[in-house]
Amino acid sequence: MTTTLITALLAGTFGLSGVLGGVLLTNHFTQRAYKQRITSEDERRWFVDRRKVYARYLALITSMLRSLDGTAVFLASEERPAVPTDDEAILKQDVFDFYRQWDDDLQPVLGEVQLLAEPNVAELADRTSWALMELNGFIDSRQPFEMVYEYGFKARHLLDALRNAMRAEIGLTKPVRTFPMPKDWPWLPEEESEVIETSQPPGMESSAADGTV
Repeated sequence: MTTTLITALLAGTFGLSGVLGGVLLTNHFTQRAYKQRITSEDERRWFVDRRKVYARYLALITSMLRSLDGTAVFLASEERPAVPTDDEAILKQDVFDFYRQWDDDLQPVLGEVQLLAEPNVAELADRTSWALMELNGFIDSRQPFEMVYEYGFKARHLLDALRNAMRAEIGLTKPVRTFPMPKDWPWLPEEESEVIETSQPPGMESSAADGTV
């Protein structure tokens, strides 16, 4: 076998190896990019699902807590020791409606939350659910309004804790407070109002001064 032929065979072999190596390398990076894209899409879908379920649960809890507030005003209190007959009928119906809603509406959504949430959120969601059940139980057993009001206040603190835990899970780490609000709410403190006034667009100052818009 001549030197020329050997050289040609070796060159062909190396060339084929290079082509195969390039194909394998390209395939590797293609598979890797595909897996990363699938993972990213899964994480995005997971985030969207979690956010929707959390928002639905918070809205339902808030609505049911508001309904309990409306029912509690018919209870006996220090100012009204006895419950009138008409109010007693309202209490019975509202208590029954709450038990039905808690079982048929709230618990299925709680199950979704616990399916998607980390342990801290799952526990707080369960606590919030049972806090509402406790409040309705107080109304059902005709506890005085003052007692229900006190525990309703605690339920709102629990709801705030749940909301902030949910926010943290979806990446909003800075907590918010929705209850109780400052006594001058919704008005801004004076120093913040001054910042807003001094940051008006050019021309607004003169318009405000002469009464024009």
